[in-house]
Amino acid sequence: MSGKASDGDADPDRGADADPDHGADGDVDLDAGLENDDEPENDADLEDDGELDNGAAVDAEDEAVVDDGVVVNDNVNDNMNNKESGYEPSGADSAVIDSPEPADVDLNAESPAASEVGQDSSAVTEVSGTGESVAVESAVVRTDGGDTDPAAKVWTPNVMPAAASMAAAITSATVSSTAALPQRSLLDIIASFVFDFVGVAVTFIAGPPVVPRGSTVTVKTSTLAIDGQHTVPAHWYYPAGDVPPERIIYLQHGFLGVGAMYSYTAANLAESTNSIVVVPTLTSNRYVEDGFWLGSDEALRATAALFLGDWEALTASAIAAGFTERYGAGAELPDRFALVGHSLGGNLVAGAAGYYADAVTAGGHTSNLAGVILLDAAPQGSVLSDALVKLDGIGSYVPVLELGAPKEPRRVDEALNANRPGKFNGIVLENGKHLDSMDGGTWLIQFISHLYQGFPTAQNQAAAQVIIDGWAKDILDGRIDPLTGRCSGAECAGIYGDPGQILDLATPAGPTRGSVIGSAVPVRTAEFQPVPVTATVATRWPAGRNLMLSM
Repeated sequence: MSGKASDGDADPDRGADADPDHGADGDVDLDAGLENDDEPENDADLEDDGELDNGAAVDAEDEAVVDDGVVVNDNVNDNMNNKESGYEPSGADSAVIDSPEPADVDLNAESPAASEVGQDSSAVTEVSGTGESVAVESAVVRTDGGDTDPAAKVWTPNVMPAAASMAAAITSATVSSTAALPQRSLLDIIASFVFDFVGVAVTFIAGPPVVPRGSTVTVKTSTLAIDGQHTVPAHWYYPAGDVPPERIIYLQHGFLGVGAMYSYTAANLAESTNSIVVVPTLTSNRYVEDGFWLGSDEALRATAALFLGDWEALTASAIAAGFTERYGAGAELPDRFALVGHSLGGNLVAGAAGYYADAVTAGGHTSNLAGVILLDAAPQGSVLSDALVKLDGIGSYVPVLELGAPKEPRRVDEALNANRPGKFNGIVLENGKHLDSMDGGTWLIQFISHLYQGFPTAQNQAAAQVIIDGWAKDILDGRIDPLTGRCSGAECAGIYGDPGQILDLATPAGPTRGSVIGSAVPVRTAEFQPVPVTATVATRWPAGRNLMLSM
């Protein structure tokens, strides 16, 4: 991808720490622990008004209402198709911004994301013919015939026109206006403070990212401008060697987690797949005033936009984390990427994959998404099902695999089996726990998290790392057979099986077992079994019984 890392040094402003207040929406059980959770008994409910893609509704004027009340005009696909000509959205195509009351989020129940029609000021981004991105003003078009309001100015990264219109279309729902923000209640403010406090405590206890003893991976820290308004911490893991890797993995933590809690998992992925791994930390504060948090639709869209265009935000973050110092000033980030997400982070990467597929389909481009790995994911509403439908429509098979723990119901399995029946969709570890795949940070943060979620066995923790690394390698190498969903070939690194099959798993910590997601297909035979026949013979009367003799 030309011009990613050769554009120069990163903006020094991007080195600032992330605002801990970013991102909140909904109610939460404040008795929850310090770790991301999607167990049924520990979750709240997510309420919604309707759905479109990842939880939006369509009004009478063909405007799509997305999460947090942002209205995106149905002409978004036209915007993408006209990206080469520097399409300018008119006032009628602008985004209507409104911020509804916070909604509860159930990290297990697939309840849709909150959405409602906004009627306040909006903003659009105009891309000039020179490729410069500027802030423009537009007006809110009201369906009730009322007057229009002046729009807020919006900043967008300076990218090429084609990339800008794609990114602007996919992130248009992430724009928010301070004038449209509702007044929060005292309870909302208190809850937001508690979430921020917990986030700071978790970050402090987790400590800096570290790699396992003996690892050849190097980890660096920078910040990532995930959109024009939010900058978050990011950890970059580089495998050994001076040659730039040819693929990149985006790993997203779960609810109430931070990136450092996955440092061992990330380092193992980088080393085993020879990939760059980036782990951002998004706030779990769902009460934040602007509504941008780990579980929000805005975060899903913003994550998808990172992989559109020239990847300027990712490139700037990588440069700040020593990418060009390690690989040279002319080095570029690889094009091929995979998404990995745990718990609510699984919801984020699934939704981001769906929005990425939208942009690829609308723009007629080739997808660089190699696959998605879900780690005991907690998808909200129809996010995963919608993403699977979108991914199946981009012209190339994108594997989506789940490594889970036993629980009832397993809605991830339901979505995978419904959309990809008969294929390999993942494994559920026997006696698995929600945190089997989370490894890293200090011993104290791991201990506290395990107290809350249950202590995983050493065998299942080892099996999780082996399975994740093997799947990621096969996915990035393009070895997954679209017909079966499994790796085909002698060089497969992952573990696979038939739906419903019980697998014996050998690990460095000892043996364990796992069951393949799905139901075993009943075996049918062609054995001939003749149907028994019984014949009933009627009693015969004596001959001549009807003769009449006359003398």
